[in-house]
Amino acid sequence: MRKLVYTLIAMIGFATMSFAQEATNTAQAADKSELSSSKESGHYDFIFPSSVTVESIEKNAENYKAMFSVTFDEATHELTMVMVENTAMNRKIMTRMMMSCGVHYIKVNGETLNMNEFALAHL
Repeated sequence: MRKLVYTLIAMIGFATMSFAQEATNTAQAADKSELSSSKESGHYDFIFPSSVTVESIEKNAENYKAMFSVTFDEATHELTMVMVENTAMNRKIMTRMMMSCGVHYIKVNGETLNMNEFALAHL
């Protein structure tokens, strides 16, 4: 009986940690209609989690200057990406930059999508 209780406590602890981890690596995107217009214009805005640092964004953005420019407002955690050339490949590479900053999920209209789902649906 004691093993069962300890096993349940351990499972609840691991589940709690995984949900907490997801909250720290989820960015907020605009709603679906704004993402559609972003796809046309090549101008994307995201609210990054507070766990992402300016240094991390600047370091990773250096690798992608040929594809898009990145600006970050540290006070609001708003990240803006503007495509140099608005192509499907550059939009998909944008997700690689976000993942290298530690963001693995995007919340759109209350729905949390992993990067692959986000790319397929909105990029």
